[in-house]
Amino acid sequence: MPILKFGTGILVATISFEWVEDYDIREVGLAYKELMSFRELTVEAARSAVMQACEDQRSLRDAVVKLLDTDASKESVFRLLPFAIFGAICGSPTSALPVCVLSRLWWAGAEALDDLNDGGFDHRETGLSVAAATVASAACITVLPQVVLAQHDFPPGLELDLTRELVDASVRSASGQIDDTSAQPGSCSSWAGVMRTYAGNRVHPTPEIPR
Repeated sequence: MPILKFGTGILVATISFEWVEDYDIREVGLAYKELMSFRELTVEAARSAVMQACEDQRSLRDAVVKLLDTDASKESVFRLLPFAIFGAICGSPTSALPVCVLSRLWWAGAEALDDLNDGGFDHRETGLSVAAATVASAACITVLPQVVLAQHDFPPGLELDLTRELVDASVRSASGQIDDTSAQPGSCSSWAGVMRTYAGNRVHPTPEIPR
């Protein structure tokens, strides 16, 4: 039986499945629409989590909210895959909301930091200076996810596992980003070379899923 790993950004769940020889493409469209129906819920939950986490740090709160609002990856269906996974395994899709909020927050910071490193950051779109965006994006991929985790009443063991996954994912991604930015010109001239560099920026931890 094949194994699939569904990435949510920094958190990944592994499930098994059986091959289907014949399927209706319309069913894929329905699944896509079903997942996208959770987008606004995730966007609002992420904003609310930041407002609560940074209640007394207004400058940081406003900067992070601007990153969230202008992050194009919020339109990605892949950020919403945990809803399908939790629905299939636990029977409760919305139980995945904390995971999606963490992924949303982390990736908003990672995307902004990547743009800053690559010189593609648009300060006019975000309304943030390069300095402010750098601090806000760094907070999104380091301390803020841990603060948001603490907002939930997770079992101690699960919270520890999730924190460990966050730290490990951030370290791996930082290493992959350094490899990306320090690559010699021409070292990724082939498809295989690009894929090797891209793979270095992706992590595959597997969190324990509450039942």
